[in-house]
Amino acid sequence: KMSQDAGSRDSFKSSSSTTPKLPSNGLSSTSWPAFMLADSSLPTGSFAYSSGLEVAFQMGFLRSPKDVEDFILAATQSTLQQQLGFIYQSHGLITLSDDQFLDNYHKLDQTLNSYLRTSSLTCEASVDNGLGLLRVAIAWAKNSDNTNAARKLKILRDSLEQNQGHLAPIWGIVTALMGITSQEEAGRLWGYTITRDMVSAAVRLNALGPLASLTILEQAQEIVNYCVE
Repeated sequence: KMSQDAGSRDSFKSSSSTTPKLPSNGLSSTSWPAFMLADSSLPTGSFAYSSGLEVAFQMGFLRSPKDVEDFILAATQSTLQQQLGFIYQSHGLITLSDDQFLDNYHKLDQTLNSYLRTSSLTCEASVDNGLGLLRVAIAWAKNSDNTNAARKLKILRDSLEQNQGHLAPIWGIVTALMGITSQEEAGRLWGYTITRDMVSAAVRLNALGPLASLTILEQAQEIVNYCVE
């Protein structure tokens, strides 16, 4: 019996010492960057921005959970319809030469800035979140030994002046460099984060319960897919 037990232990050691390999086209290559960007703990500052929901709630415009739900869904759609094109255009810039890359990026950033200037808070939040994402992306590129991504992000950071660095164009660039090759997927992921941040703000304000927030996130999927497709 002791001999049998020893044989079983040796067999277990032999089988457990072999580390299974993930397929090259599985979660390790494509989906994982999306999971990282969707994580609310990513230190970009977006968690502190609620697309105006907090102000609307404090001023008494959102009197019921239905009001909060309508606000979140409408704000998600409005933001995507206004800025999704900037993500799509910037997503394709990484294949250009450095000079063309920067020239086209700054044209996008300046155009978006002209759209957002009517709301100083929205404009400032967009730049703050964009710079926060850029900072995190540079750290990611260095840690992952992605030299091309690190170089592109560094020259982008060094080219920015005050009030430059809006989130949408930087989101397109970062997602492309992280291996999210589909523009639509990059846009869909951004739509999720927009809804997620507003839902989180509503829960913190006790304007929604945690379970109700799941329903809104589910409903937002249809809106995001409509805008993306």
